[in-house]
Amino acid sequence: MKKLIAFLLLFAFGIAMLAGCGGSGDSDDPNVGKWTAYAYNMFDGEEDISGFYPNGATIELNSNGNCSLDFNGDKSSGKWTLEGTNFKASVGGADYAGSISNGVLTFEVLTDVFLYFKKEGQ
Repeated sequence: MKKLIAFLLLFAFGIAMLAGCGGSGDSDDPNVGKWTAYAYNMFDGEEDISGFYPNGATIELNSNGNCSLDFNGDKSSGKWTLEGTNFKASVGGADYAGSISNGVLTFEVLTDVFLYFKKEGQ
């Protein structure tokens, strides 16, 4: 009987430990993950991102509301929110507004300069 109780306690402990591992960044939110810029729009003309950021641009959205940006090798971190399709990020004292729609994250980095991102794996 003692072995059975010990086994059940050990089993319950193991299940509890596995349940605690769920915070590894896994999320059902389809927006969480790394997004890579593929184009920018300045003065109503879409161009390849390499013309604006030769070393590329990425943004990683985490399930806890944190994000990290790497624009042309300059890295910073901050917070992000999404209400409907309205995307907002506050990074390094700057606020960015945009949207996520049809698998594309768009936001304005400078006045009338928009970046377009696609999520990795899509």
